[in-house]
Amino acid sequence: MKEILKEYESCSSQCVNFNKSTIFYSSNTSEAAKELVTGMLGVRNSSSPEKYLGLPNVVGKRKKEAFQNILDKIYLRIDSWSTRFLSQGGKEIFIKSVLQALPTYAMSCFLLPKTLCEMIESKFARFWWQNRAGKREAEAELIFQIPLAKKSYGDLLVWKGELSGEFSVRSSHKLLHNSDPTAYALQDIYKGFYNKVWKIDIPLKIKLFIWKISLNYLATRMNMSLRNLISNNLCPRCGAGEEMTNHLFRDCLVSVMIWSDLSDVISVLFPSTNFVEWLTKALANLPLNVCRLFYVTLWAIWGDRNSSIHDKTNRSSKEIVSFIHGYIKELDATRKVNHSTFSEVIKWNIPSGQTVKINFDGAFDERSKLSASGVVVRDRYGFVLLTSSELHKGVVSAFFAEAIACRRAT
Repeated sequence: MKEILKEYESCSSQCVNFNKSTIFYSSNTSEAAKELVTGMLGVRNSSSPEKYLGLPNVVGKRKKEAFQNILDKIYLRIDSWSTRFLSQGGKEIFIKSVLQALPTYAMSCFLLPKTLCEMIESKFARFWWQNRAGKREAEAELIFQIPLAKKSYGDLLVWKGELSGEFSVRSSHKLLHNSDPTAYALQDIYKGFYNKVWKIDIPLKIKLFIWKISLNYLATRMNMSLRNLISNNLCPRCGAGEEMTNHLFRDCLVSVMIWSDLSDVISVLFPSTNFVEWLTKALANLPLNVCRLFYVTLWAIWGDRNSSIHDKTNRSSKEIVSFIHGYIKELDATRKVNHSTFSEVIKWNIPSGQTVKINFDGAFDERSKLSASGVVVRDRYGFVLLTSSELHKGVVSAFFAEAIACRRAT
């Protein structure tokens, strides 16, 4: 056995570390054979297969239990992060960048069980759709208030599309295209609408907000009253009508004034059509830059509505329009900064001869009048010989901050 291992080491250039190795025997191996092999190799005896790099060395019939640690890591990562304050866009980034990376290595080595994959997807979905803290407790309290029947009845599957309660393709097709508001997503005009939404240069949270509007998923007072969560469905800002998406974004006096103030930039007609149809037609007939202003305006109207309810703040239409223009300018400035950051990367050049190179830089905060200077010294091989950093107070300008860094370097 040792000769076989030595042959393997010479062929693969991989050496077995017996001090860190363990050996696992099947149930058919006798105790005498176990003691003989363990003593000959000088390794520890293990009663169960151990893991290497977080993966099981031996996968038996219980594959789900063998990879349970992957699911545990996902649960732990969600619980350890402060996800309560993440927007839905932030949740999507968290899922794609953090959670989906956890099982990647295991999936590249093993074919994970289908049930485990379904559990992982289910956990992602629950995290994506879960409400903020406190919401589920309120829903549970309402559920517990539902009076129970005096007699116990078993559950019964009922399909509302047929009087008999049995499912049929005919009834599902009819419901999908006539009654279900989400049927818009299956029509060609709405497919083009969604494709164009994802192309607009706006934050992900606004794109998801527009998607919710198109499916009437916003928590307007009308939608909440239909779910028996509240009794008053009037608009909280004007009180002149029921707060549906049509009233909130088009007919409310505050919204009318906002669209009026933006009439010089964007001309939006208000035909007597369905709100979702108006939404998609506006997008189809407007260029992308105007569409961005249009959807940021819808998002700002919703944000102002929530602020008026929860923060008791009342902003004028002029203030909301000013916020919209400022927000778009901030987006444009962010894009320019990101572009310049990637385009101005300077490579470090090797010093000539036996000399060393000293690099320095200064950073300046105008509001606090603070600056930081950093110095690094390297030889012609790129090895760092010395580093230094220091914080300075009472700095009046960025030029002064760079001068301080230069003085420290010399």
